[in-house]
Amino acid sequence: MVDAALRHLIAGPGAPERPRVTKENKSMAAASKVVLPDEAKLNQEALRVLRRMCEKGAVLAVAGQMDKAVVVREMAGGATTRTAVVEASVAQAMALKNWIVATGSGRIVRYTITPTGRAALDDLIEKLGEPTGEGAGFAENQAMFATKDGKKGDNGD
Repeated sequence: MVDAALRHLIAGPGAPERPRVTKENKSMAAASKVVLPDEAKLNQEALRVLRRMCEKGAVLAVAGQMDKAVVVREMAGGATTRTAVVEASVAQAMALKNWIVATGSGRIVRYTITPTGRAALDDLIEKLGEPTGEGAGFAENQAMFATKDGKKGDNGD
C-alpha cells in the first residue's frame, strides 16, 4: 500500500502508470490509481477506522484489484465479522503515516494498528471529539437524564 501511494505521489496527477514488476505491486494496481484524500477526509475516516482497528482481533484487509479495504474482527469460534469499509486511498494514507502496518503478504494483505496509529487516534479524538449519535457507543461516565419536564435530572436519584 505504501509503495502504491508513493508511486502516485511521485508521478503526480495525470501521469501515466508505470509497469508493475513485483507481486505486491500487481496486487495494488487498482489502489494505485486513486487520489489520496485531503487532510480533513483522512482525519474523519481515520477516526472511524482506527477506532475499529483497536478492537480485539481486528485487522484491515486489502485484496488486490479492490478499491476498498475492510476492517474485520475475529469472533469466538473463529468466525469473522466486518466492522468497517474504507477506501483504498484512505488506507494508503494511513500506511504512509505509519498508522497501520502489514503483518504478512499474499493475495489478501492484513494490516494492524501501530503504536503511532493509537497515538494518532488519541489526537483525533481530542481534535475532532467523540462521535455522537446512533452507534456512538456507551458513555464512560454517567450521563444526565432528562426529566418529564425536559430539564436535566440527576439520573433518577
